[in-house]
Amino acid sequence: LGSIQIKYTEAETNPFLSTLAMPLFVASITCHGLACVTDINLQGSLIIFHLSGIVGCEVLMWVILIDILWYSMVNMLASLVAFICFFNDIPNIFVDHEMPIIEMQPSEEEV
Repeated sequence: LGSIQIKYTEAETNPFLSTLAMPLFVASITCHGLACVTDINLQGSLIIFHLSGIVGCEVLMWVILIDILWYSMVNMLASLVAFICFFNDIPNIFVDHEMPIIEMQPSEEEV
């Protein structure tokens, strides 16, 4: 988060200020903190604790994934091309290849 804040010091390009990410993140962290203070043995506070933590992590992932969206699109395209090119070779990786059974053959002198 520190590197994102340094990168986006201007208010126009700050992803926390330009989207709904900041209010959602603050709300999820507040709920997470309140659920942490309450009795964790209660089922409701345990659910709120976990869900608010998940929402907080997802909001941070949205902010981080915005920067690498183009990279992931190019990576998916390259993976798709590689899958199409090597489609016939991929199943052969997982096939259980049986080694031929090599038994001792009697030599010609013994026959």
